[in-house]
Amino acid sequence: MEIPWEGNEKAAFSHKSFFAPVTFANLFQKSAAPQMSKWQRSKRPFSWPRDTNAIALAKGIVTETTKSYRRRNWATLGALGVLIVLALGLGLGLGLKKHSSSANLPLPSNTAVFTGDITYYRTGLGACGVTSTDTDSIVAVSHIIFDAEMVDDNPNHDTLRGKKIRITRLNNGKNASVEVTVVDRCVGCATKDLDLSITMFTKLAAQALGRTKASWAWLN
Repeated sequence: MEIPWEGNEKAAFSHKSFFAPVTFANLFQKSAAPQMSKWQRSKRPFSWPRDTNAIALAKGIVTETTKSYRRRNWATLGALGVLIVLALGLGLGLGLKKHSSSANLPLPSNTAVFTGDITYYRTGLGACGVTSTDTDSIVAVSHIIFDAEMVDDNPNHDTLRGKKIRITRLNNGKNASVEVTVVDRCVGCATKDLDLSITMFTKLAAQALGRTKASWAWLN
């Protein structure tokens, strides 16, 4: 005869076990065996209880921090984009302004005839690196157009150096004309003014005048 045990386990009955004396050890083994079996069948690992509120709060803080960081990044990128657009616009505007103002200057590319004051000065070493005398056919042009044709920091490399100009004026009822070469830069001259050697000036006007009007144009 067989007596069913807990679960699928079965134990065989015998008269020896039936009439065996009851002891405290036997009772403990019988009462503990099912409990041990249940505990052994449980495979769930031990874990500390989790504070779900703290975890949710931490997740919320991290999420908000990430969002704030992303917003700052986008704001920074937007500001940089605006600055780049402004810089490009300013550069383009300045370039167009410079091009427009250069087109109106009396430069060799402009074939018009200009009218301005002519004066004379004591010659010597000019801005173009050429030493001249009072009898040379030379001229100093306005610093405005001279600087507009600078290619680097060295004025000897200015593109106006060596350029030819013809100046004409009605002198004592007769047309007077001279051809001069650019060798210097006149700081006190307006845009269309010219400063000549004294010999060239006196061919166009009396020295006593000191300053007078004349017309001029580029020859090359």
